[in-house]
Amino acid sequence: MLDIIKHIEVGDEKYPIAFTLNVMEAIQDKYGSLEAWGKVLQPEKGEPKIKDLKWTFTQFINEGIDIENEEKNENRDFITEKQAGRIISVIGMEKITDTIFKTSIESINVGEEKNRITKQKQME
Repeated sequence: MLDIIKHIEVGDEKYPIAFTLNVMEAIQDKYGSLEAWGKVLQPEKGEPKIKDLKWTFTQFINEGIDIENEEKNENRDFITEKQAGRIISVIGMEKITDTIFKTSIESINVGEEKNRITKQKQME
């Protein structure tokens, strides 16, 4: 797993989003597993609960903020779920859901590729 940070722009504001082990742990604590979380955000029937989408998006943004605060020695405030809801309203639920899953998959795939290369080098 690799800490990939993407950004979403809303007006003049850029919000970092990241999917890391910290976010995975929060998801497991709340939903029991990543698989269960995926089914909540992309149910077979109906639509996802907005509360779940807001919670997830808040986790992604706050992890991105935390990483950038550490890397840039900044002290940017975390967002609330209410603020996440406003961001989602501007961008759209479908685009946010798509961004969440693309970021998750990309983070996992890049991390797995990096681990594979590291293991190959160790074996040489």
